[in-house]
Amino acid sequence: MFESKPLNIDELKECIINKTILSENGEVREFDLIDFFLMSEDDYKTFLNKVDPLCSKIERCIIKSFFQPLNRKQLGVSRFTTPPVLARINYTYKDYSLSSEEKEEIISFLQEKNVPILEVTYFCAAKKYINNVIKNNKNTKGKMLKKELKH
Repeated sequence: MFESKPLNIDELKECIINKTILSENGEVREFDLIDFFLMSEDDYKTFLNKVDPLCSKIERCIIKSFFQPLNRKQLGVSRFTTPPVLARINYTYKDYSLSSEEKEEIISFLQEKNVPILEVTYFCAAKKYINNVIKNNKNTKGKMLKKELKH
């Protein structure tokens, strides 16, 4: 499974601003909310309070926009959902559709890593799963969708 090491405030700030992180194997990959939750010792509101004095105005805006999906409640949209509701959502990314078992595995990953189970974290984890950043324990694959040519 996906492993991560805790980062300090400055390292997290740089990852968020640059939207990238150097992975254990030396590759640069996208930094997202899952990475933040796994690599931060603080919740995002505490992190924002700690990082604020270290930021320029532009950096502050970038960091706040990174966490914007977590603030949907103020827009009148519920940001929390239950694992059974998430497991019923058909999710396709890069022509790949997750199987029921894979959806359960993603939800288990979030639960095991103590990542808040939100729509946004579920979809971030699903994207990581499809991109093989989160490894599949059973080495099974969901069904590939076929693109049909229309005549």
